[in-house]
Amino acid sequence: MKSSGRRRRLRQDAPITRRAAMPIYEYTCKSCKHEFETLVRSGQTPVCAECGSAELERLISMPAVNSEGTRTRALGAAKKRDTAQAKDRAHEQAKYERSHND
Repeated sequence: MKSSGRRRRLRQDAPITRRAAMPIYEYTCKSCKHEFETLVRSGQTPVCAECGSAELERLISMPAVNSEGTRTRALGAAKKRDTAQAKDRAHEQAKYERSHND
């Protein structure tokens, strides 16, 4: 599909719709003790990824929290990480240039 190069804009008065959360659950297999997480849709019975057993115990998971504070902390951590990586790249580039000076 060819893109026209234009982006869609939401109207200011357009209603905000929430996306449905994905039903991903954590399980421990009672047979082999393997811990895993899997997407469970309605009508499906999950099975162990290791041994194929359906004897599973669903674990209590931490909820995903999405707030302005968590978003700000995540962006701050990413910026800090990117700055450190840029500094490392610049250092390695300078080191390379010094060792290959003709």
